[in-house]
Amino acid sequence: MDQSGVLLWVKAEPFIVGALQVPPPSKFSLHYLRKISTYVRTRATEGAYPRLSWSAWRHIACGKLQLAKDLAWLYFEIFDSLSVRTPEERLEWSEVMSNCTSEDEVEKQRNQPSGGQYKIQIFEKGDFNGQMYETTEDCPSIMEQFHMREIHSCKVLDGVWVFYELPNYRGRQYLLDKKEYRKPIDWGAASPAVQSFRRIVE
Repeated sequence: MDQSGVLLWVKAEPFIVGALQVPPPSKFSLHYLRKISTYVRTRATEGAYPRLSWSAWRHIACGKLQLAKDLAWLYFEIFDSLSVRTPEERLEWSEVMSNCTSEDEVEKQRNQPSGGQYKIQIFEKGDFNGQMYETTEDCPSIMEQFHMREIHSCKVLDGVWVFYELPNYRGRQYLLDKKEYRKPIDWGAASPAVQSFRRIVE
């Protein structure tokens, strides 16, 4: 960006997706996609929601949609390419995959989390005031682990996290990307009722 205006760089991946020379499966109808959406929401504890892991998508694509595994991975890889990654991270991933010497190694890498860094700071008051706790691990109960009743603000320093309004990852969910949240409305909540949270491991 310079003083004369703003430069917008359009990502190429959405246009590349249109070049996929494979017709969509017949079950990719709006009705069936709604059924898939309902299904993955009930599998949140298994890495199926809010962001699908490869293992969860493979189960849906190969088991329910009857796709070949290679085609299922192609869809997943295209989706993954739309996520925000630095050029260095993309290059590192390509090198790791190119060094695989067997199908087992490829599958092992596909099931690895795409990002290994997680860190979050939670505050008992808004605007990052009051007692602060920092963690890199999941928390099934903020009352038991931090002796807090609610979370009024937070800073996501690394990774992607989900807040839950009830203990043990139950109730309404709020997805938090890497940024600062000064008040509950910043993460989409009407109140600071957060009782558990965890990392999103893709």
